[in-house]
Amino acid sequence: MKHDLSHLELVRKLTQDLSADHPIQVSAQAYRHHAGYQSDMHYGLELGLVLSGCMRRYYRAGRQTVKPGEAWFCGMWEPHGCEIVAVPCKVVVLVIWPPILARMQLEEQPDINWMAPFITPHAKRPQTVPALRKAMLTIGQRLASIAADPPPMAKAWLRILLMESLLLLIASWKAPPALYPVSISDPMEKVNRVLQLVFAGHRRVSTKDAAQACGLNIKTFNAVFTHWMGIHFSEFALRYRLNAAAAQLKTTDASIKVVALQWGFVDTSHFNRCFNRYYGCAPSDYRQQRTAARRQA
Repeated sequence: MKHDLSHLELVRKLTQDLSADHPIQVSAQAYRHHAGYQSDMHYGLELGLVLSGCMRRYYRAGRQTVKPGEAWFCGMWEPHGCEIVAVPCKVVVLVIWPPILARMQLEEQPDINWMAPFITPHAKRPQTVPALRKAMLTIGQRLASIAADPPPMAKAWLRILLMESLLLLIASWKAPPALYPVSISDPMEKVNRVLQLVFAGHRRVSTKDAAQACGLNIKTFNAVFTHWMGIHFSEFALRYRLNAAAAQLKTTDASIKVVALQWGFVDTSHFNRCFNRYYGCAPSDYRQQRTAARRQA
């Protein structure tokens, strides 16, 4: 069934200025020296390719070693980290506005779930089999070329190359069955309403509050939100506040206590526990790491 999600307009402040007008961003990075562990968490979906060298990716449920021609996936505000283990290492990364995948459809193949690789648990995501590595390298090199010198109609080319990458990776992959069936009409209108509630302020929004804002009971709301966003609402809301707090730690000199309170955490110790669970370090260490990285840049 085709769903019109054109009304889902997420505010630009989320991350990397992703929007309906700029739904895919591409970047190419070259590492000439071994880089230590770096952690991150962001709203946009992520599809990355290693062109040379070797990168190790870390997730809460495991890790993945990515070699030339191999890909990785990262879901919405999914805590993840990486380190460079073989240099020179070159990678190309697509960061994707989630609604474009939720509404993307091919008339010739309407049953493809383009979101599935990103919202499936890490251990069950598509893997790059050896036979695909050459083709994926070719796509990665084309993406790196677009990142370096965007051609005419670059946004269209990014969409085409994203679809080509996903088609190659999911052709022989079977997505796990959907666990959260949705039977209400216009579910995305409900999701959009609660997203605006979360983004409108810094306070903690409970699942009960979100369900009431949508006019749904908690069970139905959880099913709708998880089906479309690939994450439970409580996790989504917490990761949003942590992501925003981390950005403030990077860009301001506000004390950790002030940052914690501004983003709805009951006290500094609670903020520290949550932050360490997702970023793998204390807020103070995170700020020092980012400050050191800026000085070296």
